[in-house]
Amino acid sequence: MASHLKLEIVTPEQLLVETEVEEVIVPAYDGLRGLLPDHEPLVTNLRVGLLSYVAEGQTYKLVVGKGILEIHENQVSVLVEEGSLPESIDFVKHKKLRQAAIEQLESPDDSTDFLQAQRQLEEAEVFLDLSFTK
Repeated sequence: MASHLKLEIVTPEQLLVETEVEEVIVPAYDGLRGLLPDHEPLVTNLRVGLLSYVAEGQTYKLVVGKGILEIHENQVSVLVEEGSLPESIDFVKHKKLRQAAIEQLESPDDSTDFLQAQRQLEEAEVFLDLSFTK
């Protein structure tokens, strides 16, 4: 029985995390999923949300965008559109995105895509929530 997972979190721009972990919790489309060593093979879609992992007894958190996760033989590969560690979150950018989404939802016109505006609002709020926990 293995005691660790190898975790890799990758965006199109960079390798965010590469480390040995005891546990990973991911924002899957069907809810939060906890992954422990010797987890059965799995491929699942990820939604925007908070990903956390435990390494050497300490919990780490980061925000991930939509993506995909694969776990096989204690290797967890997370490929996401966007990801940010708490210290690198652009607070001003996400505050502006949040405000723009609120304005679209409060004052819609014929071109307003409500679903897109709601997603933008939710995504900005996830990033902002983590930026306050730095």
